Amino acid sequence: MKNIGVDPSTNRLITDVSPSNWKPSAIEDFIGTAAMVAGVMAIKIRKLLARNEALRLLLYGAPGTGKTALAAWIASQLAGHPSNIERKSGKEIGVDEVRAWMQSLGMGSLFGYQVRLINELDKCSDDAQVLMLEYADELRDGCAIIATSNLDIQRMQARFQTRWIQYEVKPPTQEEIAGLLIERFGVPPADAQSIAFGAGGNVRAALLDTEGWQDVQAFRLQQAA
Repeated sequence: MKNIGVDPSTNRLITDVSPSNWKPSAIEDFIGTAAMVAGVMAIKIRKLLARNEALRLLLYGAPGTGKTALAAWIASQLAGHPSNIERKSGKEIGVDEVRAWMQSLGMGSLFGYQVRLINELDKCSDDAQVLMLEYADELRDGCAIIATSNLDIQRMQARFQTRWIQYEVKPPTQEEIAGLLIERFGVPPADAQSIAFGAGGNVRAALLDTEGWQDVQAFRLQQAA
């Protein structure tokens, strides 16, 4: 996120990124469990980069808690450059896809890890999950699989669970969401609390509602001018 100044009357940040397009770019941008996992993984990433070891990471939990944003941030820290990241949806991944991955097993580049970022891994077919067991076992140094799942980890195949470092990303509290809206987008506390309450722990919903709130405020200012 880029900040283009501070509102002198409120001392709040003025950002040039709309809430619906905002992406966390640092540990302090995350809230709740996601912030804890980001901190833990920052330490883990330093160790991985020093040792050049493979990583198999699964983030799971309810929709809208920040899993996808967190996974993307971790991938960016490892990869060093966007060209080293391959993004896939679990719906796209079948047996043929995993076989192709196994045939092209490689090492990380000189400029960072080779990362496969998989959203909604639980949407993979059962056959693809079975074959991915072998792929995970054969993953080379300097490579990473980072995946998310909206399902509880217990609903995935038991053998599949054992190949991943797993973190549950729980919904943040109303106060944590309100704090994000106040600090990053300058939403007044009362309105931030109202938006956070309506979001019910879903960060994505809160950001969308915040953008709607901003649009209403802009309209009112225009009408008053």
